[in-house]
Amino acid sequence: MEVELQSEDHVVSGAGRARSSSRARTRLVSLTVGTVVIVLGGCSTAGPGVVTSVTEAQDQATAAFREVVALDPQTWSGATPPPVPNDCTANGHRGVQFTYFTEVDKPSNPRSLVRAAARRWKDEGYRIEEVSIPVDAETGDISAVTARAAGKPSASMAGTTIRAHLYVNSVCVRGDPDSYR
Repeated sequence: MEVELQSEDHVVSGAGRARSSSRARTRLVSLTVGTVVIVLGGCSTAGPGVVTSVTEAQDQATAAFREVVALDPQTWSGATPPPVPNDCTANGHRGVQFTYFTEVDKPSNPRSLVRAAARRWKDEGYRIEEVSIPVDAETGDISAVTARAAGKPSASMAGTTIRAHLYVNSVCVRGDPDSYR
């Protein structure tokens, strides 16, 4: 892990190298936004009798992804990305979980984007966790939200004026992730 110290004009890494603050800030904010989403996000497992097949898990996650993208089609691309299969454990057996991810550069109103997703997920019965972390005047705040509910895909979104990310993870179901790679 590289540690960075920021001054007004330069960033000095743990190795003592200085970089321009603008480039370093972009890298640091991107890393921070991604870290916030990964830390707040998590896996989802299907409750008994809810989602049991790979097809159901993918369909449910794809629908959840598209619903959030549809909240602001001017910001997000309409295309659903191919899922990334992940290893998980489903009721003590090897399982597969699918992650749908997209990002956009320079969203016009990242806080509004995140709040709209939070409202949507809350209305659908998800447990919501929101954070806002001030960064600086150029970047603004990192706004982030995660959504979790039993038997549903988990989801998270984070954004700054530099970049926004959306993740939707399907529930974990029995299956071999290697079959989908």
